[in-house]
Amino acid sequence: MPSPNQEDDFETDPLIEDGRMRKLFILWMYGPAGSGKSAISKTIAEMCANAGLLAASFFFSRTAPGRNAKTFLKPTLAYQLSLSIPAMRDHLADSIAHDPTIFSQSLLPQITRLIIEPLNGVVSKPDNFEIHATKCIVLDGLDECLNEEAQVEILDAIARCASSCSFPLLFLVASRPEYAIREAFNGEALRLITDSLPLDDTYEASDDIRLFMTSCFENIKQTHPAKHRLHQSWPASDDLNVLITRASGQFIYASTVMKFVESRHHIPYKRLDIVLGVSPSDDSTPFAQLDAMYRHIFSRISNLQPTLELISFIILQGQTKWGTFPVTVQFSEIFFGYDQGFSDIILSELHAILFVPAPGKSNAEIHLHHQSLGDFLLDQSRSRDFWIGSGQTRATLATHWVGFSPRSTRHEYEFYIALPNILMNCSKASPTAELVTALNTWDLCAALTCGGYPIDTFALLPDFFDWLQREFREPSQRLVFDRLLNDFDRYICRMTSCSQDTRLYLQSILTEGGAFEQKGMELLLILNGYPKRASHEYDLVGQCISFDFRKMVANIFSKPGRASNYSVDGTVYAGLIRRFAEFLSEPDPQWEEREEAHENYHAVFRMRESALQLITGILPKAEIVPQLAEYLRDAVFPPTSLKEPFQRALEDYIIRCNVLLDPSTDLTHS
Repeated sequence: MPSPNQEDDFETDPLIEDGRMRKLFILWMYGPAGSGKSAISKTIAEMCANAGLLAASFFFSRTAPGRNAKTFLKPTLAYQLSLSIPAMRDHLADSIAHDPTIFSQSLLPQITRLIIEPLNGVVSKPDNFEIHATKCIVLDGLDECLNEEAQVEILDAIARCASSCSFPLLFLVASRPEYAIREAFNGEALRLITDSLPLDDTYEASDDIRLFMTSCFENIKQTHPAKHRLHQSWPASDDLNVLITRASGQFIYASTVMKFVESRHHIPYKRLDIVLGVSPSDDSTPFAQLDAMYRHIFSRISNLQPTLELISFIILQGQTKWGTFPVTVQFSEIFFGYDQGFSDIILSELHAILFVPAPGKSNAEIHLHHQSLGDFLLDQSRSRDFWIGSGQTRATLATHWVGFSPRSTRHEYEFYIALPNILMNCSKASPTAELVTALNTWDLCAALTCGGYPIDTFALLPDFFDWLQREFREPSQRLVFDRLLNDFDRYICRMTSCSQDTRLYLQSILTEGGAFEQKGMELLLILNGYPKRASHEYDLVGQCISFDFRKMVANIFSKPGRASNYSVDGTVYAGLIRRFAEFLSEPDPQWEEREEAHENYHAVFRMRESALQLITGILPKAEIVPQLAEYLRDAVFPPTSLKEPFQRALEDYIIRCNVLLDPSTDLTHS
């Protein structure tokens, strides 16, 4: 990586204009954590910008809201492209005006409308001088985009650019060599248009690290408050060589050391002596020196327990799939119940490993300087006494989330993610006395009823109750378990009371069992269509497709005294059959026009097949209802691959109801 003073020695024009790269379209730079990918990406982006060759850039960060998901990638790139390529602005505006819903669509349509088509519009005017210079788009940290499917989708979108965009572009993609990303680059769509640059053992990073550290030491000698106490020959060449050797090619070690040494609250040469005095017990891994550095930093922290609580909160909440939010000084004090100003005291010792907002910026985000800190703290073999992956840590976070919920309001985003964070942390927690006490006063029914939480929240409930049943063994703990289970029962009963459709769907889940794992969404659409009920009720029926959640609901409907008014019997089966038969033989014209049903023929066909399969399976269990038998006899059903078993089940039911069966009637169209 070029140092700030070495940019003139690194030329971007040959990299961008190289004929082979024009043909290949993508440069994938990959390496392990700390290998310098982000530093190199930032330097290349800066130098391309200075040379007028940067089209756009996006730096993913797992713990930074707005930079850890694909959602913000497309509009950000489109905006930056419109700045770097002014000729595309009118074309971009036309695309947005033509389809104002484009920002709510999936990635590929957005890439096409917001990037490819406007750039092709620029190329369509041959007198436009801007098309003669290849421009670079830098995407760093792709592996830090949450969700592997999203990472692959982004690469697919880049491949689409390669095949459909006429404007001369080069993509620089930097990431760890994670499995999903490797497989995508090995696929046919990307393999032939990608060149790879591994930052591994074959990449000699020592010279770049030497340049970086030398530049940092020079900056310290020029700007540090104690600069007059620093000799021009400092640091000694032998000391610098030791640091470079310890880095083992990992830029993150060099970066961490320099942040530690350059602290304006300490004497730099004394800080360097501390670094040189750190002696790791195990040199077998490339992170041994980095781990020793981290362990030393934590060993000197005076408020260790609250420090680890705060850092674990930043790291662990960033791993959820419900979206992250910025952990600020102000929010951390509210969440943990700290006295005002206590977070500032904790953070004052953490500048080497965290980005700490300036004084007075209590609403600015606190985040890690590098993901390697999270890797270190979550690996017990590396972090040892500072490990944050224990059940005790999870219990502490869960306890604070339970206490935080009543203090937040519906106008705050954190209010809506409190419930999933409680459930997720509890399922991995130790049953501490503090957590048991907190859960004893927590109203789960009220938390579920409020709605607004992420749709996947229901999927966490089975693990939560499994954890309660497994860990809460003492008599006093069992009382808490029973009360929370009763809360869940009350919620289900409340939801099934407010809507016959919801109750019908919940009951139908119990009729066919495993069939719903494959057919559940089609049947849900048939029964609910566009729901006009509260969103949390729609979430409830949608999540019942989950096998584990379905088992929980089944327990409620089957145990004596639990939702006894909603047990499944022949009457329920008959009602279900009538509902699905009406869908098949009397389609609602308005429903047919809806996007869900009319997206394509195959989707509608699957929904009809699912309904026919359900009717075929439950007709033998249905109560004798002559009116239903007559309706089924006279109804006209669509063609189906299940024609023979379906017609046989219909005939058997009609005969069982003592309704006259016309033998010449074909109940399905051929």
